[in-house]
Amino acid sequence: MKQGVATVLLISATGLQLLYVKNISTATGLRLLYVKNISTATGLRLLYVKNISTATGLWLLYVKNISTATGLQLLYVKNISTATGLLLLYVKNISTATGLLLLYVKNISTATGLLLLYVKNISTATGLLLLYVKNISTATGLLLLYVKNISTATGLLLLYVKNISTATGLRLLYVKNISTATGLQLLYVKNISTTG
Repeated sequence: MKQGVATVLLISATGLQLLYVKNISTATGLRLLYVKNISTATGLRLLYVKNISTATGLWLLYVKNISTATGLQLLYVKNISTATGLLLLYVKNISTATGLLLLYVKNISTATGLLLLYVKNISTATGLLLLYVKNISTATGLLLLYVKNISTATGLLLLYVKNISTATGLRLLYVKNISTATGLQLLYVKNISTTG
């Protein structure tokens, strides 16, 4: 039997342990083994992730230079879709801390999360706090991030102001040399109009 021959040829710690994973199909197991330089620990831990589909698992493994810690933690994020997870992994130079914390933000949409990651030089603290702001729309959040030299304190306080419209908030931010105190006091004025 071809399957039996394949099994015999895989007599090694890695191969046998992979084959012992319950319900792993022949095709899936063999394709996983063909992934170059997959270590025992990485491969087995990836396979143990519950309900990982063939397509998702194989694509994740093919991502070059995925470290054990980063890859496994990404997979453990519940309900991560194939598209979201893979695109996040393809973002160059995503640090473990930043990427994983971004994924843990509940209900982050694919578009919002990926665009936020593509913003250059977004610091961990600023980006994560911005994402934690509830109901931040894609347009508002991204435009705020694109404002150069927005400090953590100023940007976050601006976002926390309830019902701040995209036009109002962004126009205020674009005013040069707006101090934290001035800008926030302006926003706290109730019913501030776009032209106000």
